[in-house]
Amino acid sequence: MGVLVAATGVDLPPLVREPVELTAALAVPAALLAYGMSLHGAPRPASGDGARRVWLAVALKTLAQPALAYALGRWVAGLSGVALLAVTVTSALPTAQNVFVYAASYDRGTLLARDVILLTTVLSAPVLVGIAVLLG
Repeated sequence: MGVLVAATGVDLPPLVREPVELTAALAVPAALLAYGMSLHGAPRPASGDGARRVWLAVALKTLAQPALAYALGRWVAGLSGVALLAVTVTSALPTAQNVFVYAASYDRGTLLARDVILLTTVLSAPVLVGIAVLLG
């Protein structure tokens, strides 16, 4: 329905448009609240049976993905300078909150998603600084 309204350019009355805009504006804060609630009282990240999977996912996201993005950007796409820096930095950003939202929605890998998000958020800072120093 939203695509149809956007495609036709119909201007919806405020009584219809404003609740939709409020709901859309709630998406990111709600995801952050849900993630924060999952951390309260939880065991230390990457502890227990799934620790190997967590650390593998963290290593792939934090180290392997930026290295692959750099290699593809430099030697496949022929990028250099700011463009190569942008590609590499973007790939080194931490795992997004929407991964947790999807995991919780489908009740699959919720703890894995929670731990990977937390650890990649913490570990991405030094990796981003290193990328900026090397390529900036």
